[in-house]
Amino acid sequence: MAVAKKTVLIAHEVEFYPDVFDCTIRDFIEQRERLRLPTDEFRTCYICGRHLQKHRKPIVVNVSGIGNRFACDKCYTEHTSGGMNGEKTEL
Repeated sequence: MAVAKKTVLIAHEVEFYPDVFDCTIRDFIEQRERLRLPTDEFRTCYICGRHLQKHRKPIVVNVSGIGNRFACDKCYTEHTSGGMNGEKTEL
């Protein structure tokens, strides 16, 4: 029996919000762990998958159809021109 695999590429619209949190990534993850909420999607950059530095303040990315995630500084500067809050881009 032959099995066919179909891969679909989905584009998501993202909005960057760099200064919305008053805590570090470490504090945010610890709070979610205390509440027994999943934390895996907040340990790495949503865009490139790079591990985030725990002592930094997070750059929040609102991803259409998925929700809020974090982005690294490099992806933030690459995907925004001038770094405006709430700037939209498509990945």
